[in-house]
Order: sequence, then C-alpha cells, then structure tokens
Amino acid sequence: MKLPSRLYIDVTDACQLRCRHCCSSSGKAAEEEMSDKEIFSLIEQASDMGITKLVFSGGEPLIRPGIRGF
Repeated sequence: MKLPSRLYIDVTDACQLRCRHCCSSSGKAAEEEMSDKEIFSLIEQASDMGITKLVFSGGEPLIRPGIRGF
C-alpha cells in the first residue's frame, strides 16, 4: 500500500480574519484541540511511516500558542 507523502494537521480553529466563506470565521479555538503532546506524537508517527512533508492548517495556525516549537 502506498502512503501519502504529505500530512495536513489542523492545529487550531482560531482565526482573526472572519471570512464569510470559512468555517473558522467565529475566531474562537475549538474546545477540544489537540495538545502539543498529541501533535508531536502524530508528527513522530507520520515520520516513522515515511511521510516527508508536513502542512499546518486550521483556522490561522500561526496564532496557536507554541506553534513555532513544532
């Protein structure tokens, strides 16, 4: 079985833009976002499976506290 080479991770639903067409337009983070530990674990598992590209997505991923640590 061929695995994808890229993993998309929605790290937050929070966003400051309020675009009408976007489901993240409320600007608030979801109540149950993945913890940093869960995200690190997911990244490690993906790496072990040979996934070579990682894309942070979501609302606006750069407003998640600690995002630069990933």
